Amino acid sequence: MDRFRSGRSLSPLKQAEAYWAARRDGDAVPLRARIDPRGIENILHHCFVLERIAPAQARFRLAGRELNALAGTELRGLPAGVLVTAPARPILGHLLKGMFDTPAIVELSLAANGVEARAILLPLRGDDGQVNRALGVLLADGPGRPPVQLDIVAHDLRPIAPAPPPPATRAEQRPVPGLAESPATFRGAPRLRVVK
Repeated sequence: MDRFRSGRSLSPLKQAEAYWAARRDGDAVPLRARIDPRGIENILHHCFVLERIAPAQARFRLAGRELNALAGTELRGLPAGVLVTAPARPILGHLLKGMFDTPAIVELSLAANGVEARAILLPLRGDDGQVNRALGVLLADGPGRPPVQLDIVAHDLRPIAPAPPPPATRAEQRPVPGLAESPATFRGAPRLRVVK
């Protein structure tokens, strides 16, 4: 499913994930410092950055204008749960904990009062190397009067595969047992005789 029922594209979510993946640079989770807003400037109004403040809680560090309009207020400094209904907050807390601890990518389908929304949360490492930040994108479709609080309709927590190890250099390559020939044993040089 790559569109809302109205036909609106979900490509900003895919674009954000592709940008995040390119910033990994061999790491499982990229550093927050490697995220340059210029790389996603065409979707910034849908983006936000979360900061972990407790095991299952995070707050908005930054939020694009579309999110602020949906909430009816400036989200900076507010808890992430402000955009979801009270029954959905424990689910969101569980997903945040899983995202930071595993680490994992979180995908959400949300809805409320005619508004349909999709979101993705992509974990980031802070300057201390800990996974305690997240880049997020939220797209909402449909009429909604702010402040909108959404129910979590479906969610997915996708653990991030570790980054592959760098290729071995020639000096580090070792023969695979059973596939290499046995090394020849050195028995000394044959004796030579001078013939006249």
